[in-house]
Amino acid sequence: MSTTEQDELPVTADETDSTLGEETLSDDTTIGSSLEQYPEENGRKYHAYKDGKYLFPNDEHERHRLDHQHELSLEILEGDLYVSPVDSPSEILDVGTGTGNWAIEAADRHPQARVLGVDLSPIQPTLVPPNCHFRVWDFEEPWGFERQFDLIHGRLLIGSVSDPRELLRQAYESLAPGGWLEIQDVCPPKSDDDSIPPDGPYRRWIGTWCQALRAGGRDPFLAARYGDLFREAGFVDVRVERFRVPQNNWPADPDYKTLGTLNCINILAGIEGLTLRPLTKFLGWTLQEVQVLVARARPDVKDTRIHAYWPV
Repeated sequence: MSTTEQDELPVTADETDSTLGEETLSDDTTIGSSLEQYPEENGRKYHAYKDGKYLFPNDEHERHRLDHQHELSLEILEGDLYVSPVDSPSEILDVGTGTGNWAIEAADRHPQARVLGVDLSPIQPTLVPPNCHFRVWDFEEPWGFERQFDLIHGRLLIGSVSDPRELLRQAYESLAPGGWLEIQDVCPPKSDDDSIPPDGPYRRWIGTWCQALRAGGRDPFLAARYGDLFREAGFVDVRVERFRVPQNNWPADPDYKTLGTLNCINILAGIEGLTLRPLTKFLGWTLQEVQVLVARARPDVKDTRIHAYWPV
C-alpha cells in the first residue's frame, strides 16, 4: 500500500476574514411514482425505498448540495473522477450515486463503457448519456454481479455503511479480473493546532454527530480503516491517498483557499440535513434542540481563526 499525505496547510495572514456567506438552496416540490412519495420528517424529505436506511435527506435542497459537492470533489482530485489506474473500462458501477453526477461524467469520459449508478433514491436526471443507467437499489443487499466491473466507485459514503466488510466482500466478487475498487470518503473535521475550541459549539457538534452515527451502527471514522479492510477482503495493490480539505478559506495558499471556500459552502448547506435524522432518531433530540446546536456551530464553520480541515 502506498500512502501520500498532503503537507501542513499554511495559515492565511488575515485570520479575521470570516465573511464567507451561505448559499441559499430551494425546497423540493416534486412528487411522482411510489418511489418518489418521499416521507417528510422535521421539514425535510427522505427516500421512500427502505425508508430510514439512509440517514440524510434527498430533497431539492440536498440535491443542489450534492451537485455542488461533486464540483468540490473534482477540485480535490484536480479534475479527475478517480485515481485508480483504469484507462479503458467497459463496465463501471457507482454505488450511492446520489444525483448521478459522477456516473454521468464517467459515461461521458468513457463512451465505450456501460456505467451503472445505484442509489436508494431515484433523484437522477433522465437526460443522460446512452451508456449511463440508473437503478434504485440498496448496495448493502446481495449484489448478484459476478466478475463484471472494471471499476467500482463509491464516494462520500460516510454514514451510509453499516457493514463495511460485507460491502467490500461483495465488491471484490463483482470485479472483473484486474478490476479496481475505489472509495473516496471522509472523516469528521479536525485541526492540527488545536484551534477548534475544546468547549465550543463546533466541537460539540462534531462529538454529538459522531455519537449519533455510532448509535445508528455507522462508524464516522470508517474512511481511516479502509486500507486495512481492503487487504482483509483480499484486495492486492491497496493504495491509500490522503487529502486535507480546509473547512473554509483560512489557508494562505490560493489553491487551498479556493478549496476551502467550496468546502465551506458545502458544509453550511448540508450541516442541518446531515444532523437532523441521526440526532432525532438515535439520540432522541427534538427538532428545536438540533436547530440550536447547528445554529451555534455555523459561525465556527466560517471562522478563519479555526484551522479545521476534513481528512479525505
